[in-house]
This record gives sequence, structure tokens and C-alpha cells, in this order.
Amino acid sequence: MNFEFGTFFSLNTNREYQVQFGDTPSRQFDRRWEGITWSIGGILPLNVFEKKLKGKA
Repeated sequence: MNFEFGTFFSLNTNREYQVQFGDTPSRQFDRRWEGITWSIGGILPLNVFEKKLKGKA
């Protein structure tokens, strides 16, 4: 069984937005992709599949 856990982050801004409502000065927003990642997996030996294939033939 394999379990992986990690984080990812960006060094630069991914998106930039500039918004202005009416006569107010414009505001700038930026967004970065940051978060966590995880995965679970397992490995089956090839002989498990060979036995199943031979049993059906």
C-alpha cells in the first residue's frame, strides 16, 4: 500500500484582476494556486493477473 501527501505552491501570481466601480479608484486582486495533494495506491504482482487470464481461457 502506498500513501502520498504533499503540498504545492506557486512562486508567481496565476491570475490578476483589476476592478473599478463607478468613480472609485480601481482595485487590483491577484490569485495564486496553493493547496495540498494526496493519493493512495497499491501494487498487485503480475502473477495475479496471469492466474485470472489462464483460468478464463
